[in-house]
Amino acid sequence: MHFGWRARDEHRRVRLGDLQLRTEEGGEHREYVVWHTERGSKTRTGGKEFGPERYFNPRIYATDSERCPVKFFKSYLARRRLEMQKPDDPFYLAVMKNPKTQIWFKRQPLGIHSLGSFMKNMASAANLPEKRTNHSARRTMITTLRHENVNPLDISQLSGHKNLKSVDSYSTVSEEQQKKMSFMISKRSSGREAMKSLCNVSESKRCSTTSSASQIASTSFAGAVFNNCSIVLSSKSPDPIAKPPLLKRFRRVI
Repeated sequence: MHFGWRARDEHRRVRLGDLQLRTEEGGEHREYVVWHTERGSKTRTGGKEFGPERYFNPRIYATDSERCPVKFFKSYLARRRLEMQKPDDPFYLAVMKNPKTQIWFKRQPLGIHSLGSFMKNMASAANLPEKRTNHSARRTMITTLRHENVNPLDISQLSGHKNLKSVDSYSTVSEEQQKKMSFMISKRSSGREAMKSLCNVSESKRCSTTSSASQIASTSFAGAVFNNCSIVLSSKSPDPIAKPPLLKRFRRVI
């Protein structure tokens, strides 16, 4: 699953020397398994070390957990016969039904039909509800990375896809992503309702201010008599920079 291998034909070409166990030179000095040589696939000819067609050699890093993939790889190597440890030996070996020692595998490669039903048999033993094939591992790898919002370009470099459209065909929306999208829409709707409520409050304050100004006018100038003039009341604070209005001149009538 880490390397995104496809169906039985691609699995059948893998040799033991194509995978190497290494340790980081710096940092945490963590162990990892590197896919060193590609033997060919549906879209690539292979037959040599990864060249310009591949951006990097895929790696599987140790996780220091019970399901550490590097620990399983080392255990698999320890259960192979010494004479089946050569780089050109098949990676998949036939399984012994009732092993008496720590050696679990025979001197012969695993048959093509056994490889074809490999994932199906495991899924049946684990009581998985959906149909599983060898290609399911590749699909699971890409889908998992897409759900973690990994860049499709990075995924294509790991899986070996030459076209990003091929990566999109594996993309499905997880339940967690659906939940996030639903919350985003709800948040957007709540924001609009809050803005509408704020506008209603502002309108109410404006009406209240106008009403207060009218009350002030009715009480402040009660009983006063004005001739040939106008009075303007405003709730806005005066602009300190604005120029004072020009006084209108009147002719004296004799």
